Amino acid sequence: MEENLKIDLKFDRVDFERIYFNENQGHYFKSKTTRKPLFYFILSLIIFSGVFYYTYEYSSKYLAPPFITEFFFIFQLLNYAHAIFETRKLRIKVKLYLDHIESYKKHSLLLTQDEFKIFQDSETYNENWSDITSTDITNSLIHMISKSETYLIPKNSMSNNEYEKLREYLSNRVNPRIHK
Repeated sequence: MEENLKIDLKFDRVDFERIYFNENQGHYFKSKTTRKPLFYFILSLIIFSGVFYYTYEYSSKYLAPPFITEFFFIFQLLNYAHAIFETRKLRIKVKLYLDHIESYKKHSLLLTQDEFKIFQDSETYNENWSDITSTDITNSLIHMISKSETYLIPKNSMSNNEYEKLREYLSNRVNPRIHK
């Protein structure tokens, strides 16, 4: 019979921000969400400027090309604005979540034969092992998804020895996907 595993966690906001905003996810120009819309916006701006300049400089009587490229430009501008809005929404959501978590003074885990528990001051979150639907373990974090919650545990929130014990315990319980 396995024994219980108790780990006191150290909350550091920076660890969570590194995880949530990895690969520039919170960046308005470099994130996966905004990169393509920004490229197409700049491309449409260049095309619109060139067509508009040609029409104006050579007194072209054809007005359709500038109007068509203007609509393309406006569409790309709105598409980029939507991507920025989504990135901003993510940033605000993560900030509010981390502000909430930061308000707790004490965080700890207790893993038993039947369940996984997180203690935050006087609040307790319990999950039966059967409710855990997905677990990913990397060299820097553990990510668990249950039927009701998502749990993210950075490696830096505990000692290396505790992290290895937690990895081993979870490997015996939930059959995680282990990423290098």
